[in-house]
Amino acid sequence: MQKLLTFLRHSFSDARGLPDGKLLTIAAVAAVVVLTYPVGWLWHVWPPEYIHSPTLLFLAAGLGIDAYVTHAQIKAQADVAQATATGLPVPPDTLNVTTTTVTDSPPCP
Repeated sequence: MQKLLTFLRHSFSDARGLPDGKLLTIAAVAAVVVLTYPVGWLWHVWPPEYIHSPTLLFLAAGLGIDAYVTHAQIKAQADVAQATATGLPVPPDTLNVTTTTVTDSPPCP
């Protein structure tokens, strides 16, 4: 059971280790799809296939692509921050990533 919980915690986290809402949304939609079949078999009420399948496919594709882009952006920002902190050159594949540095400014007169 501990291995399952560790796998789920890792699977539904982003690159920072925080829960990823997009992946949790995909998991919720998948649970609804799985629960649709027993409900349909018991009560003979099925969602129309022309609505059900394309909606789920577009949702899964959109969220999957967005999760991949977010993961790549977080990783690129982490690489830039690591290079800046250690004084090493910035990796060439992360040159188009912008980082924001917060500095203390003197108080306004």
